[in-house]
Amino acid sequence: HEGRCTNEQHKPAYGSGSRVVLTTAHLDHTPEHCDDDNLRAMCQGCHLHYDREHHAENARAKRRSRKAIGDLFA
Repeated sequence: HEGRCTNEQHKPAYGSGSRVVLTTAHLDHTPEHCDDDNLRAMCQGCHLHYDREHHAENARAKRRSRKAIGDLFA
C-alpha cells in the first residue's frame, strides 16, 4: 500500500487477507528503550517491513561470526 496502513486489528489484512494483529515496534530497534516516542503500533506486515534491514544486518553479522569460528554450517 502507499501512505498510512489501512489494516485494523482482527480484520483481514490488506493484500493477504490474513487476520491482523497489531504489534509494538521499537523505532530504534532497541527493546530496552521503551519511551513513548520510540514506540509505534504497527500491523505485523508493516512491522516486518520496518525491521527488514535490521534483520538482514543481524543475519549477515551472524553468518560472518559463524564463518570466523569455522562453523561448518555457516
